Amino acid sequence: SAIRFGCRAAARNGAIKISCFSATRPLFGALAIKISSFLYKERGTHMKAVVTVVGRDTVGILAKIAGVCAETNVNVEEVTQSILSGTFAMIMVVDVTACTIDFAELQRRFAAAGEEKGVDVKVTRQELYDAMHHI
Repeated sequence: SAIRFGCRAAARNGAIKISCFSATRPLFGALAIKISSFLYKERGTHMKAVVTVVGRDTVGILAKIAGVCAETNVNVEEVTQSILSGTFAMIMVVDVTACTIDFAELQRRFAAAGEEKGVDVKVTRQELYDAMHHI
């Protein structure tokens, strides 16, 4: 059986709208991210990501995660954190436009920093959240 997929991009009022469809979700996600990343870079728009950190509260978690941002030229735009019954929870919105490494390596570095501090760190591109709300 044939796998059907496709994308359509339309410019309107200075914005680009991407519509993609696919018979398989993994293909759709990879295709949408590659296309939107290309368009962000071409149009000079800032690429955002969401960093989530959850685990047992210890000293230096925020400093360790912020250190990864500084080392890789990732700009922290927003941070919210709480300690709920001894569990540290943080969400950061970051700008990865000028990041000095590729996204997969950035994810590995955040995960390694989290392991050192005993917390779980995940990094997700903002456009993935945006695409999920348009499906």
